[in-house]
Amino acid sequence: MNIFKEISKNYNKLKPNSQEYENLDLKIKEIVSKSTLNQEEGKIILDNFGEIIFPYKKLGKIDSLNFFCLNEFIMFTYYLANKNNYKNVVDVGSCIGLHSIILNKCGYNVTSYEPDKENLLILNKYLSLNKITNNKTINKAIFDNSTNSISFNVIHDNRTGNHVVGSKSNLHGSYETIVVEVDPLKKIMKNNQLVKLDIEGAEAKAIKSTSLDDWNTCDIITEVHDKINSKEIYNFCEKLGLNLFSQNNNWNIVNDIDIMPKSYHDGAVFISKKKNMEWNIEI
Repeated sequence: MNIFKEISKNYNKLKPNSQEYENLDLKIKEIVSKSTLNQEEGKIILDNFGEIIFPYKKLGKIDSLNFFCLNEFIMFTYYLANKNNYKNVVDVGSCIGLHSIILNKCGYNVTSYEPDKENLLILNKYLSLNKITNNKTINKAIFDNSTNSISFNVIHDNRTGNHVVGSKSNLHGSYETIVVEVDPLKKIMKNNQLVKLDIEGAEAKAIKSTSLDDWNTCDIITEVHDKINSKEIYNFCEKLGLNLFSQNNNWNIVNDIDIMPKSYHDGAVFISKKKNMEWNIEI
């Protein structure tokens, strides 16, 4: 069974906790259980991508196995389905690089943004292990147009939860605050056709800094981290006339704020001037 073909066939039934979602979630867990991702020499064989080298890594209380879940595989399926529709893509909030590796294996020209220097070192190592040499990596955050640098919290117990200061209200465990350089979201949308955005609660501020023209040739797929971001993104897209598709709405256009995702558990949203999303993949 090709897991990405199954996701492609059932994309419009994958609202979290649906029966189709639960079935595919179990299949992915089975695939992961047969891999060596829980070892230092971690590897997995994935349909359409071949061997992915991704050594096991602790990232505080969570670990690198957390990246291999259905919500991420749904995004990978979208990347696959659109490999002829986009050329230049940006992985924002790359962490240790699984999305960047997958995007490269789809044939895209990839730029990866990661503000945490420790994560960036691992990202560069994993790109090298997968023989990816043309992926540009940048040690900056993506935010709005108001500043060239910003305070950034590095969470020791969960380095996937690092975030711009003020974008999360509840901090657990030890952390340090650093200053990182910033590129505005508008800037990276100019020369790229797709942005994968994972900036832990700062997504609404970044998206709201764009203008309608910025969306002429660029789409964004992003997680939504809380109700505040959900409402602000919905209102912004409605104001500009952008189409907003949500996994929580089985990838249909969202026309009611009540069906917007309220956290990352509800899956991603896709923002575009496009009228529909392409999900068909060729085997």
